[in-house]
Amino acid sequence: MAITYWARHSDNATAVLPKGDRAYTVWHAQDGEGLGRWHAGTTAEIKQHARPGALVFFDWDGTDSIGRIDHIGIVEKNLQDGRVQTIEGNAQPYSAPVLTPTGWTTIGQLRIGDLVIDPMGQSSKVTGIHPKGMRDIYRVTTASGQSALACDEHLWEVTTRDGGAPVVLTTMDVKAKVDAGRRVRLPALAPVEFDAPGAPPAAPYLLGALLGDGSLRADQVKITTVEQQIVDHLAGLLPEGCEFGNTTRKSYRGAVTATYLVRGPSRWKANPLLAALGDMGVLGLRSWEKHIPETYLTASVPVRLELLRGLMDTDGSIDSIGRAEFCTVSERLARDVQELIRSLGGNCNVHAKRGITWTSPAQAEKQPGRNAWILRNIYLPENPFRLARKAERWVMAKKRSGAYHRRIVSVESAGREGVMCISVSASSHLYVTQDYIPTYNTGDVCKRRVGDRRVLEPRLRTDRELDGGHRERTPAAQAGRPGSARAYDASPDARQGRPRAGRHR
Repeated sequence: MAITYWARHSDNATAVLPKGDRAYTVWHAQDGEGLGRWHAGTTAEIKQHARPGALVFFDWDGTDSIGRIDHIGIVEKNLQDGRVQTIEGNAQPYSAPVLTPTGWTTIGQLRIGDLVIDPMGQSSKVTGIHPKGMRDIYRVTTASGQSALACDEHLWEVTTRDGGAPVVLTTMDVKAKVDAGRRVRLPALAPVEFDAPGAPPAAPYLLGALLGDGSLRADQVKITTVEQQIVDHLAGLLPEGCEFGNTTRKSYRGAVTATYLVRGPSRWKANPLLAALGDMGVLGLRSWEKHIPETYLTASVPVRLELLRGLMDTDGSIDSIGRAEFCTVSERLARDVQELIRSLGGNCNVHAKRGITWTSPAQAEKQPGRNAWILRNIYLPENPFRLARKAERWVMAKKRSGAYHRRIVSVESAGREGVMCISVSASSHLYVTQDYIPTYNTGDVCKRRVGDRRVLEPRLRTDRELDGGHRERTPAAQAGRPGSARAYDASPDARQGRPRAGRHR
C-alpha cells in the first residue's frame, strides 16, 4: 500500500511500521492495537489523538471490528469538530482513458470545467485536477475482460457480498479481498447519454443489418437473409428512391435464403445509400474488415440500440433459455459491438474461435476459414432483438443481473507511472474510466456524530478551497460511506515532537 511505501522513504518508518512492511490494512491496525496505540473513533478521542501524521482506519459497515476494516488514511488536519482531513493517493496514470459526452479522452488531457460521464450515464463537471507524481500502478480486471489502471491507493466503489451496501476500497484493499477469494463487484453502468451530433447518415437498424448480413461492394449493396420480417422492416428504412430488386433465392439444408439488391432511383441518379455508406467509410469493406462508424458509437441511446438490434437480428443468436451470442469474422466489428453493448449499460465477453474449416454444396472438402469472434454472456437492460422469434426468448435473459461481468477477478502490478486524480461534481463522486468501468474521484472525509455512531459524509472540495492554495499542498482524500473510524497514533509517547507518517517524496 502507499502508506508502507511512504513510511519506508521517511525518517519515521519504525513508528509507522512497528513490525515491518504490512501491506494488509487489518494487520497494520492489529500492530497498533498490540502496542496500545489504538483509540476509539469518538469526538473526544479524535480531537486528542488524530494529529497530523496519525493513521485513521475506516470500517464502512460500522461494525467497529478490526477484522472488517476497509480503508486507511493519514490525518493531514484535525478540524476540531469531529472531522478530519486525510491524505490519500487516489490517482490514475495520465494515459488512463476517461469517458466524456463526446467520446474518450485521457485523464491527463482533462481541465477544470470539462465534462465527464458518471455511472448514471449523465454528464458531470471536473472540479479539480491534482497531479500526484510517480506511483506504483496496478491493473484491475473483471470477469468480462474489462480492465483499468490505477495507483495502489486509488478508490473503488464496490460491493463485497450479494445484497450488501456499496463500500469504498483502495486498490490494495480490493486486491487483498480478491486474492482471498472474496467476491468484489463494481457498480452497474446506466446507458450513456452522449452529445449526439444529429441525425445519422443512414437508419441505424439498416446499417446494423448490412454490417451483419450485407455485401458492401463499392458499386452495389446486397443483403442475404432467411427472415422475411427483416426484409419487410428494412424496406421501410431505405433512403428515398431506393428499393429492393433482383432477388435471388437458394435452398440449403432445408432453408431458403434470399439475396436482395438495393437499387437506386434510376440508372442516371446516384444511389443515396451507396453515397451514405461511402461517407461513413464502410463501403467496399469485406466481411473481415467491417466495423461500426465512430459517429454511431457516440450517437443517442435510441440510435445505438437500433443499430445493435440490426446487428443481433442478423449475426446474433439466442438459445431456448435466453443466452445470447453475436458472431463475426471481423475482430474490429466484434470489439465495436462489445463497446456498443457496454455503452448501453450491458456487458459481454469476446472469444476467438480458431482453426475453423468450411464446406459448401460446391466445396465438399473442408477448407481452412477465417477466425470467428464470438460475443458471449451478453447482458443488457434492454432487449437487443427486434426479430420476433429472437426477441421472445430474451424474456429469459432479463432475469440476469449482469453481476458476473462486474466481478473483479484480479489486481496485478503494472509498473510505475506518473499519475493524477480529479474531483467531479457528480453526487456519486464517480466517473467512468477504461472499458466503461466506474471509479472514484478525490474528496475529503467529513465525520459528524449521530448518537453513538459515526457517519462519514462525502464532501468535495469547493472551487474556493482549491483556489485558496489547497490544491497543490493537499493530496486527494477519502470520500466515505456510513461507518465507524478509529485513530492510530503513529508516534509512541516516548517520541517527542510532531508525529509523522512518512510523506511521499
